[in-house]
Amino acid sequence: MTTTRRVLVYWSVMELAKRHISTPTIAAAQFLRVASGNRPQRLKVAKKLSLAKPPKFRLEDEDEGNYLRYKTGEKLPIRFMEAENFEAHGSDRPGYSDSSV
Repeated sequence: MTTTRRVLVYWSVMELAKRHISTPTIAAAQFLRVASGNRPQRLKVAKKLSLAKPPKFRLEDEDEGNYLRYKTGEKLPIRFMEAENFEAHGSDRPGYSDSSV
């Protein structure tokens, strides 16, 4: 993820929280990005705690395609609805302008 995109995701989460707008997938994406960000540190902690390595997750080629297609189709409408919710709440505020129109 590029630095610009990281800033935009963080800004989105903060702006939405400030406006009391629920957008769980955006917030979850930010949380998971931060939580998984420092791989060397996670490996060091796992080694010190003698944690077992997680099993590799592998689907058969046909199952993988169906799984990804299902998950993509499931998530896109949710993200669209969240964006519409954000847009609806934002457009009611003074000083808001939609530059795409």
